[in-house]
Amino acid sequence: MMQERQYVHVLSESYSPTIMGGIISRCKLILGMRLHSLILAANVGIPAIALVYDPKDKYFMRSLGLSEFTIDLASLTIEQLSNVLTVAWIEQEQLQQTLNLQVQKLKNMAKHTPDKALALLEETTKPPFPMDTLQALAIQQTRVVADKEQELQILLSKLAAKEQEAASLKTQLNEILYSKSWKLALAFRKLRLFLLPVGSPIEKFAKLLYQLGKKIIDIFFKTSKLIYQSIRRHGLPVAFLRGMRILGLRLYHVNKKLLYRNEYNQELRQLDAIIAQHAGFFDVFHVPMGWNTSLFQRFQHLSLQAAKLGGLALYGGHPVVDRNITVYQEVIDNLYVFDATNHQIVERIFEALKRTAQPSMLRIQSIDLVTTEMDIKRFIQQGFIVVYEYIDEISPAITGYVPDLVRKRHSEVLKDENVIVLATSDQLLEEVQRYRSKNFLLSTNGVDLDHWRVPKGNDPPPELQTACNGNLIVGYHGALAKWLDYELLRLIADEGSYELVLIGHEHDQEFSDSGLKNHPRAHYLGSKPYFELNQYAIYYDIAILPFKKTNLTQAVSPVKIFEYMAAQKPIVSTDLRECRKYRSCLIAENSNQFMDQLKQAAILRTDINYLGILDKEARENSWQNRTREILRLTGIKA
Repeated sequence: MMQERQYVHVLSESYSPTIMGGIISRCKLILGMRLHSLILAANVGIPAIALVYDPKDKYFMRSLGLSEFTIDLASLTIEQLSNVLTVAWIEQEQLQQTLNLQVQKLKNMAKHTPDKALALLEETTKPPFPMDTLQALAIQQTRVVADKEQELQILLSKLAAKEQEAASLKTQLNEILYSKSWKLALAFRKLRLFLLPVGSPIEKFAKLLYQLGKKIIDIFFKTSKLIYQSIRRHGLPVAFLRGMRILGLRLYHVNKKLLYRNEYNQELRQLDAIIAQHAGFFDVFHVPMGWNTSLFQRFQHLSLQAAKLGGLALYGGHPVVDRNITVYQEVIDNLYVFDATNHQIVERIFEALKRTAQPSMLRIQSIDLVTTEMDIKRFIQQGFIVVYEYIDEISPAITGYVPDLVRKRHSEVLKDENVIVLATSDQLLEEVQRYRSKNFLLSTNGVDLDHWRVPKGNDPPPELQTACNGNLIVGYHGALAKWLDYELLRLIADEGSYELVLIGHEHDQEFSDSGLKNHPRAHYLGSKPYFELNQYAIYYDIAILPFKKTNLTQAVSPVKIFEYMAAQKPIVSTDLRECRKYRSCLIAENSNQFMDQLKQAAILRTDINYLGILDKEARENSWQNRTREILRLTGIKA
C-alpha cells in the first residue's frame, strides 16, 4: 500500500506538449522514463533523472552532461533510486546551470541540422527519389510518430486512472473487512448456521416460509401496480367495479374447484386426451378475450377457420361471456374454448402441447395487454410457432390506456425474425418492413361468406321497421367512436331521401354529443351480436364507411367493408388508403362527393357487373383464404 498518499497527485488527462512543458516548469525535479519528458524538462531548465529503457534516453542524458543521473530500468532498486534522487535534490542549482549551458549548445547545433541534412542529400549525385517526395514522406512519418506518441500518452493516462481506481477499491475493501458491520454480519452468519444447519429439516421449513412471504409481497406489489394502471385507464369507479369482477372470478375459480372438483378434474383429463390424440396442427389463442362476445373479431374468425382446415383450435374464453364453462366447451368439431382466466388450465394446455409432435401455432395480437416479450421468447424456446398480428396502430384511441409492456413488446417483436409478423394494412406493413427482411405478411381482414349470404325474411327485425318506410336505408355497423365523421352522418340524415341506420357500441362520448340520437331519420339500434347482425345488414340499400381521414384510420383494415361485399351491398367510403384497393368501394374525398357517391350507389344496387365485382372481391378476401395464407407462411400443411 502507498504511504503518505495525501502528497501524491495523479494527472490522468492527456495534455499538449505546450501545457505539459508548463506543468514541468513548475517542478523542482523530474523523474522521467519517456524521452519527451526528458526533452521537455531540459527545455525549461528543470533537472531530470532518467529511467532508461531505451539507448536513446542514455544518449540524450549524455549530451546534457548528466550521465550520472541515468538509471537502467532493468536493474533499478529502491536504494539506487533513493541515492540518485538525494544527490539530484542537493545539487539542483548546479544541475540547472549545467542544463542551461548544454541546452543552449544543443539549440545552436539544431540550427545547423537542416544544412547538414541538405549537404548529405547533395552529396548524392542522383537521388533515388525527388526531394519533394522525400520531404512529404518525412512529414508523413513524423505525423504518424506524433499520433502514436499521443495515443500512448492517452493509454498511459487511462492506465494510471485504472490503477488509482483499483487502489481506491482495495482501500474500500479493507475498510469493509475491518468495519463493525462486517464483523456483525459474520456473527449473524455463524448464528444462522448454528440455528439452521445446512440441509436440516428446520432450514427447509425456514426457506419455505421465506419463499411464501416473498411471494405474498410480490403479489402485493403487482396488484398495487395493476390497481394504479386500472384507475389511470378507467377512473376510480370503473376500476373498482372491474376489480370486484376480477375478485369474483378468482373466488369463482376456487369455488368451482371445490364444488365441481370431480367434474373439473375430469374435464382437465379429457382436454389432455383431446390434445394428445389430435393428428393435425394446433392453433392456440391463449388470451381470455371470450368467444361469445358481441363483436366477433379477427382472432375468433381465424380460430374458426383453423378448425375447419383440420387443425385443433384452442381459444381463450372468459367466464363473463362464456357462461357455464368449467374447463372447456366444444363450439364446433376441433374448436375448443377454454377458461383462459384460470392459470392452471392455461398451463395444463401448454404442457400437453409440448408433449405432442405436431406443430403448434400460437397467435398473439398487438392489442394483447398481458403477454410480455419474455413470454414470447419462452414460447419460441418451447417449440411454438409464434405469429404476431399487428392489427391497428398502438394507440390509446383504440384500446384506452396502453401499458409500457405493449410498446416494449411491439418494438422487440418487429426486430425478432424468429416471430412471424402479420400486418393488416399497407401502412402497418411499411413499418414492419423497416425492421425485418423475412417472416412477414400483409394479411388484411376478411369475411365469412356463408354468414353474410342470407335471404331477407318476411319482416325486418322490429327495431328496424321504422326505418323501412320507403326511403333508401344507408347502413353502418361498427364502433361509434371519435374517428367517425358525425357531420357527414348528419348531412346524410338531413338530405331527406335516406334513413340512416347505425349499429354498434358507443366507444366514447362523441356519438352522444353529436345529437344524432334525436334525429328523425337517424336510427340507432344499439350493439348487436355478430350472429344476428347479418339479419339487419340484409336490409341495407347502401353500406357506408364514414371514417375521418387520420393517421389512425389510414392504418386500419376495416372488416366491415368485406362484410358489405359479402352481403352484396354497394359501398361508399371516405378517402381511406385500404378502401382504395377495391373496385367495389366508391371513394369520396369530401362531403359533397360522398353525397354524390350515395346517388351512384343507389343506381348500382341492381347492376349485374357491379354485383359481380362485390362477389369476386368478397371471395378473394374470405377468412379461409386468410388462414391458408398464414399457415403457408408458418410452413404448416392444412
